[in-house]
Amino acid sequence: FLVYATGGGGGSAGSGPSGGGGGGGTAIRAYTESQMGSGGSITIGSGGSGGSGGEQSSSGFAFESGSHGGDTTFNPNGNGSNCVGEGGRRSTGSSGGEGGEGEGDIDIQGRDGSGGNYSPGNGSASGGYGGSSHFQHHGAGGDGADGSVSDNVDDETYSGGSGRGGQSGIVVIIEYG
Repeated sequence: FLVYATGGGGGSAGSGPSGGGGGGGTAIRAYTESQMGSGGSITIGSGGSGGSGGEQSSSGFAFESGSHGGDTTFNPNGNGSNCVGEGGRRSTGSSGGEGGEGEGDIDIQGRDGSGGNYSPGNGSASGGYGGSSHFQHHGAGGDGADGSVSDNVDDETYSGGSGRGGQSGIVVIIEYG
């Protein structure tokens, strides 16, 4: 048996040009019949939620953090070890979240989310991209929120959309023989 477990992607922060959430890590583990036993239990890691959006005046962006992606676990009924894909980390500001890691025979770290793009001054700013996982659409981190700055007569107004949630993880089991 060959098992792949990928964690959920991290959610991005909101209320400013935030970084993307990290991608879920992937673990790959091989099992013999005795290690697998009669089956196993599976927990799929959910994607982290995005932070809320909002508007602030004069004090800069007040980022609202996203949440971490959940771990995905395969636990065989036999005497084999668990296969765990860790969830991607959330973004808490303009920096991207870190990619999750794996706990298997082979481990593939999720990609880190990229940082938000902000230059001081009047105008809009774009959020970063969420990190990818080993599987294209499962375990991806949420893209960062966009933000904007309006220069008023006596102050500035900072605003940003809501952060985006990460994608849930996945387990793939391949049986040979």
